[in-house]
Amino acid sequence: MDALGRPACGRAGRVVVVDALRLLATVQMVEGHTLDAVLALDLRSGAAFELWRWARGLTSVAFLFAAGLSFYLATVRRLDAHLASRAERRRRFTRGATLIGVGYALRAPLGALAGGGASDAAWTAFLAVDVLHCIGATLLALELVVVVTRRRSASVVAAGVLGLVGLWLTPTAHALTAAGWSRAWAGWLTPSTGSLFPLVPWGAYMCLGVVAGALAFPAARAPAAGRGAAGLAVFAAAAWALASRLPPGPAADGVLKLAVVSAGSGALGLCLGGVRRLPRALERLAGETLVVYGAHVLLLYGAHVGLRARIGPRLDLVSALALAAVILAASSALGLGWRRLGPWLRGRLRGTATPARGLDMAPDAG
Repeated sequence: MDALGRPACGRAGRVVVVDALRLLATVQMVEGHTLDAVLALDLRSGAAFELWRWARGLTSVAFLFAAGLSFYLATVRRLDAHLASRAERRRRFTRGATLIGVGYALRAPLGALAGGGASDAAWTAFLAVDVLHCIGATLLALELVVVVTRRRSASVVAAGVLGLVGLWLTPTAHALTAAGWSRAWAGWLTPSTGSLFPLVPWGAYMCLGVVAGALAFPAARAPAAGRGAAGLAVFAAAAWALASRLPPGPAADGVLKLAVVSAGSGALGLCLGGVRRLPRALERLAGETLVVYGAHVLLLYGAHVGLRARIGPRLDLVSALALAAVILAASSALGLGWRRLGPWLRGRLRGTATPARGLDMAPDAG
């Protein structure tokens, strides 16, 4: 497909603008986490730093928005075929559960072995909901939506309603407090337990991405680039208007960033023009964002090997950016290596040949 989705030669189901959005978000993700871990504290001030920090906040919104677009493209736009395939539906539920499982695995409470305050901190971190938990749970909810509604228009409307309800509930949910094991469920709703990406409002951005997909890619035959970009621009304008009507807080800030990401995605599609597919390595890497995510998190924050603990916040900007480039290269190499090794390992475990499938933070990799 070309940048905004017209059919083209190449791997079925890929839409160039969605892959490009994921790749840009991946670069910003690794760069943002690295600078947060090792940049000297005395450099974290001033207008330029505040602008960078706000722009860094676009990364998580972009991933969730891209996941919503992917769900529309991979499922809602071809809903009859999806509902007719029990294997596809089972694979979708498995993918959602896998993302949640990996999210918990990356926060394994190894510090609990030390006892005392370290143990409590480890369990608090383990029970916190991060971006993988959020994407996985929202994916499960959206799959239930399409199974129940069984119609494209109803699925899009339901996803939009879920998104708006999530935004509306955000102030109430964020006022919740919890202690002990009640953090296990409260963390899905409120950041007060240490969660970085509770379902409200973060899951709403993925749900609203489904609506944006319906505007930009309304039918099986995708629109011309200009019309696709116009659909994303309409969504961006609506999100901007909604942000101005929400009470100041996380939901309003997130919807404003959603508007910026949507408008930027449309502009990206126009810039890519008639590009029919990305270079194969980039296309494959866009389908391995989960591996890149996990690899760079372990490199930066992993127990006993994490660079944040070994280096600390003391590097100058040039050194920190150079380290980010090294981590990005290493994580990308692992992602591309898994692209080749993963199917072979799964085939060996199952005793069958397994076709290559990405470990993407989105439904069926696009």
